[in-house]
Amino acid sequence: SGTNQFKATDFNDATGFFDNAFWSGANNPIVCSAKGQNLTALMESWQQIYAWGNIGSEILQDDGITPFVNIPGAFIEAGLEAPYSLVRGDNAIFALCVIDGKRVVVQVIGSTPKVISEPIARVLAEMSTVSDAIGDLVSVGGLAIYLLQFPTSGQTWAYDYKNGEWFRWGSWNTYTGEHDNFLGQHTC
Repeated sequence: SGTNQFKATDFNDATGFFDNAFWSGANNPIVCSAKGQNLTALMESWQQIYAWGNIGSEILQDDGITPFVNIPGAFIEAGLEAPYSLVRGDNAIFALCVIDGKRVVVQVIGSTPKVISEPIARVLAEMSTVSDAIGDLVSVGGLAIYLLQFPTSGQTWAYDYKNGEWFRWGSWNTYTGEHDNFLGQHTC
């Protein structure tokens, strides 16, 4: 965190073998340099590494020579706003991002982000803090849901990504007489 570099397990020069306890040395970090941004999250999907920053995501792969290299032209133009909102499912990545200064939820297929949050755009824009948002995938009664919890604002939003619909999930707070966030946080 706070740099544009990360390390991976590597061959140990002393033994000549791949060693899970040996990390690539300080002289051989993997550098994300497409937009000069620091990393906020790393995600592995489809044998590729998605290195997310606040401007976008570089996509890296193993080229058979060096551990990981950037895929030419593969850059997701969506800056990650909430690192724990990242989830992968159904051949897509879902995340809470910023595109052109606007807070959005995206569904990324390959390296193309599709904004899916237009129905709740105003709600997202009015939230003071979203960096603590937590994403999860939930399957309930045949529905495929991307669940976004917003702890600071006390809201939970569910996106039915098969039907393209948003729903607010919550629980009734008898003390305040209002709806709070959904009590569940993850599913198994």
